[in-house]
Amino acid sequence: MFKMLIKILLFPVMVLLALCEAICAAVAHVSGIITHLIAGTFILAAILSCGFGLESWSVAVRMIIAGVIFLVLPMIGTILSAGFAFVNAWIRTM
Repeated sequence: MFKMLIKILLFPVMVLLALCEAICAAVAHVSGIITHLIAGTFILAAILSCGFGLESWSVAVRMIIAGVIFLVLPMIGTILSAGFAFVNAWIRTM
């Protein structure tokens, strides 16, 4: 009886968490595509500019690090989406 009352009271929270999870997943997917293109451009430019002798290795390494940072950024949205899914599943199993 008490568990059923809690589930009824937490139903709006579960709906909100499911909505936040869907929005985070969609934003992470779209931003993932964009940031992967940016990261690929950074890494390719670093390798080619160093290979053709336009920049030194230190500059190329900094560009590669910037590219890797752009590769990691969408993971934050994926982690948030997984957190929302975890909390939502935890509430459902109460």
